[in-house]
Amino acid sequence: AQDRAAPAATGALAGLAFVLRYPAGIFAAALGLAAPRSLPRFALGLALPLAALAALDQRAWGAPFASVGAYAAYNLLQDRARIDYGARPWWFYLACLLAFAPWPMAMGLKGFGSLRAALPALAPAGLYLLAMSAVAHKEPRFFLSALPLLVAATACAAAQTSGRARAALALTLAQGVAVTAAWWHLGILQGDI
Repeated sequence: AQDRAAPAATGALAGLAFVLRYPAGIFAAALGLAAPRSLPRFALGLALPLAALAALDQRAWGAPFASVGAYAAYNLLQDRARIDYGARPWWFYLACLLAFAPWPMAMGLKGFGSLRAALPALAPAGLYLLAMSAVAHKEPRFFLSALPLLVAATACAAAQTSGRARAALALTLAQGVAVTAAWWHLGILQGDI
């Protein structure tokens, strides 16, 4: 029963992620396509937060999903984010990846098992970063949405864990805090800690 509920719970969490940050819809699409047999249950879970968003937008904006349309128009159709806040090169998120990837955690694992085990977490993160790289306006905080999936992919790829793995995970957290603090100090985070 727990395995049967997992796709619905995943769909609900993916829908909540979308409601909180619309580009996270890329995660939802990738997760939904990752397990086609579970797609109906995933869609059922996804429908709950989307229905709540539709109702909220109906109340606040006068039409279901109006905020999603306004967001897409501002960022994609009108390109206002680039005009108002600037653009960065296509490779910007690769630089973020080099700075934030869970390197200490990867080094603390006892080898890697199968890349196949990492794909359920790695594929949505890669698809998200690829899609976000195509948008001219880029900010480090947009990259950070993919970071938990990169950490999960690293853990899933482990052949086995050790006592060192916990210390390596703590070092990965320290790395993230140190890079965030340095980037904020340098102004790379545009003052948006």
